[in-house]
Amino acid sequence: MRMTPYVVSQLPPADIELWKRIRAAVEALPDFDIRNDKDEKVELSCHILARAVSTTFGLGFYDGFYRSPGFDHSWIVTSSGNVIDVYPIGTLGGPLLIDAFISRELNLYCPMSLGKVEEHFGKKFNSEWFKKAVVEVRSKLQETSK
Repeated sequence: MRMTPYVVSQLPPADIELWKRIRAAVEALPDFDIRNDKDEKVELSCHILARAVSTTFGLGFYDGFYRSPGFDHSWIVTSSGNVIDVYPIGTLGGPLLIDAFISRELNLYCPMSLGKVEEHFGKKFNSEWFKKAVVEVRSKLQETSK
């Protein structure tokens, strides 16, 4: 028998099942190289992974900050408003499922307006190599999520 964390009583079962599916698919991803338009190796980022997960699982994603002001970050939000952080900052492990109330109260995930995203990230997010990287990761996620 295993201990059931309290937060389980606060989360919809559908969100928990979705998080399990996403976690399994992300954990099964192989190591692979992502290259930019200068053929330089680029590390997989939360921004790329959040977009790939969102399209693979039909969810919305946000760009903004983890802790405001804080670190540039991207994450997924379930239909009930809970956060699935597919690539948590400074954490070994993930994806994590975070209760929406805790996230709001602690100011953990702070979305930017679309205009601010464009101003802050536009050049990178609109680049061909970035878009290609999202497609490549989504393709690998589709394989690992079967």
